[in-house]
Amino acid sequence: MQRRMIAPCFMDDTLECLRRHNVEVEPLLARVGLPPVISEPISTQQYGELWHAVAQTMDDEFFGEGARPMRAGSFALLCQALLSTETLEHALRRGLRFLRVVLDDPHGELIVRNGLAEVTLSNSGPLRSAFAYRTFWIIVHGVNCWLVGRRLPIRWVDFKCSIPPMGSDHRLFFGAPVRFDQPDSRLVFDAEFLKLPVIRDACALREFLRRASANILVRYRHDEGLSAAIRGRLHATVPAAWPSFERLAAGMRMQVPTLRRRLQLEGQSYRSIKDEMRRALAMEALLNGSRSVADLAADIGFSEPSAFHRAFHKWTGKSPALFRREASSDVDARDKASAHSTQATHSRNIAKSITKSGSYGHRMPLRLQPICPDSAAARGQVGCGSKARRSRDGGRSRPHALTAGIGHDLQVCSMRRTWASHRSFNQCPPRKWELHMKKYLLSAVAGAALAAFAGNAWADIVIGVAGPITGPNAAFGAQFQKGAEQAAADINAAGGVLGQKIKIEIGDDVSDPKQGISVANKFVADGVKYVVGHFNSGVSIPASEVYAENGVLEISPASTNPQYTERGLWNTFRTCGRDDQQGKVAGDYIAANFKDAKIAIVHDKTPYGQGLVDVAKKDLNADGLTEVMYEGINVGDKDFSALIAKMKAAGVTLIYFGGLHTEAGLIMRQSADQGLKATLFSGDGMVSNELASIAGDSVIGTLNTFSPDPRKNSAAKTIVEKFRASGFEPEAYTLYSYAAVQIVAAAIDKTGSADDAQKVAATIKASGPWKTAIGDIGYNQKGDITRPDYVIYEWKKGADGKPTYAEK
Repeated sequence: MQRRMIAPCFMDDTLECLRRHNVEVEPLLARVGLPPVISEPISTQQYGELWHAVAQTMDDEFFGEGARPMRAGSFALLCQALLSTETLEHALRRGLRFLRVVLDDPHGELIVRNGLAEVTLSNSGPLRSAFAYRTFWIIVHGVNCWLVGRRLPIRWVDFKCSIPPMGSDHRLFFGAPVRFDQPDSRLVFDAEFLKLPVIRDACALREFLRRASANILVRYRHDEGLSAAIRGRLHATVPAAWPSFERLAAGMRMQVPTLRRRLQLEGQSYRSIKDEMRRALAMEALLNGSRSVADLAADIGFSEPSAFHRAFHKWTGKSPALFRREASSDVDARDKASAHSTQATHSRNIAKSITKSGSYGHRMPLRLQPICPDSAAARGQVGCGSKARRSRDGGRSRPHALTAGIGHDLQVCSMRRTWASHRSFNQCPPRKWELHMKKYLLSAVAGAALAAFAGNAWADIVIGVAGPITGPNAAFGAQFQKGAEQAAADINAAGGVLGQKIKIEIGDDVSDPKQGISVANKFVADGVKYVVGHFNSGVSIPASEVYAENGVLEISPASTNPQYTERGLWNTFRTCGRDDQQGKVAGDYIAANFKDAKIAIVHDKTPYGQGLVDVAKKDLNADGLTEVMYEGINVGDKDFSALIAKMKAAGVTLIYFGGLHTEAGLIMRQSADQGLKATLFSGDGMVSNELASIAGDSVIGTLNTFSPDPRKNSAAKTIVEKFRASGFEPEAYTLYSYAAVQIVAAAIDKTGSADDAQKVAATIKASGPWKTAIGDIGYNQKGDITRPDYVIYEWKKGADGKPTYAEK
């Protein structure tokens, strides 16, 4: 049976409470076998025994923290009163009434709203300590979990009081986000759990009370029953290799309906068990590691980061990155103030604890130990899919677990995946791996100590650049990357921003929305607060929601769909115009110059392509022109023979196309091959000389809208010369990306700090116009530029005889 540990800071709270009530501490500690000074984690069993000793001494099971004593025996009466309830909601409401009677103050109330169950605490007297509120939660939540036979994942916990010393350890204790100085003290979980049946009886209660109060500290551990056996099987392998329900039933020699029915009797399902284990693994990895969200998603069995992102948001109400960032920032000011004076001692204590027992004590107790070495599930398994290794103790291999805080377990197999980049951890026998772990943790402690003393050193300002670095639109990704990198180099050469250097980090979204979300999650996990990108509107729109939720400012050089900035997000900006601007310019031009044309409107079904043609269509129709065709193609299509034959039959002379240069170039070439003589007119997705390499001479005469050529701007002269000297032509969005970095840097400088992207966003909107390589740019409250920004371009042969685009 796995041990759980209580961090010393919680013991300090307990002992301080006893001293406030004039209780002699040392005799109580001696009675339960604890030393006078608690400097290392203790087991929940020891803490439970101390709780029992305090209740006997004070005749109060609430440590004297209520308005009246919770007399010894009250907890047993509470549990007995709840046995006759039918559902968790019934039990919770009755339990809160019972505690109101015995404690008077504080007292709790269950509020159900927006799919959440909130147990809100009120107190008519003075504001109580975090210790009092935490003790209340331990009693209520521990009993709830036992009654329904499963853990109840907590969404978050709020404390009305101020953060206590070592307050960040509360997050580890509850396994959920914890906030202090809130309007109310409350514990929040999903309301769907309120429907769970109460499955305990008098016989189970006797066993439960025999082990109280230690068992409620771990919020029901699943040490018995069928669900415990299933957890044992899942613990023995990596999440990605967990069996299907049918395979699980076969492995347990049970029929599928029988296994499902028996789990239901325990208030469980296979899916809930897996979700709970994945949640614990995910939270522990986010709290205590630096792996990217994409890697963590793979580690715990998700096929793609977006699925993990959705699941984690459902579990906690927060994105993985926000959860991690809050965990790292949730440090008490008093801890910070004393960090320099206590760091060396703290590091020595941790190192001593690791060396002595394999534990990472104090902040986050970690202990390496066998997972039920005698169980059938453990025999012959090492984890990670590796072959069984025989040991000297009876021939059985010995899987290990990493126990962190209370109720969170990570297996050796998961940890090997987590530190997969460290070759020394891979393919090691468990004992040798444990030595590696000790060595690794000692190195981490030393690194943390050095980091504490280096806190005043300037860090880089990291700007993520996201776009199609590879794939069919890689030409635009190269423009993004080159522009941003040159801007960073020029700004750094001039002294940087606020004494800090700008560092560019690249994310390749391959013009795919799912990959864009993956890039966004990685940027967030890496602590990036400013992103230049993405290229496609269909990628920028979903990615911007990830950024907005996690405090990241996004400024796109090319996303023109109006919805990118129309949703009211605080963080969306662009250095280009909008489709409802360039679509109108195109519609007006067609109405004035192609009055007798037979027009085919074709789009690539993306937010950019369809959004652009729909604006132009509306404008054309308002001017009395009606298209003869309105068709959609798919991104990535190669053969447009059927579409071209249909346009030939309709006598099309003008194609207004919404999409990018790859598909447009193929349509032009195949139209010429099939004898369709029609002018193609499109938007800013054409501005790459790669269009000519795809379409050949059929590109001559093509029209498109784009902003005035930024290379002709006087402010860009020196910059353009640098690019050309390096052999790169800064066409299309290169200088738009350059300008985006300029704006971010200037706004950070004016704000006076790069720490809060929301403040920088407010500065961008409130100040300006900003001087950039593409001219002065001002912003409205939506994040759109305030100048009209589109003209007509035509593709012609240049002085070198090669096709290129130029303003008409």
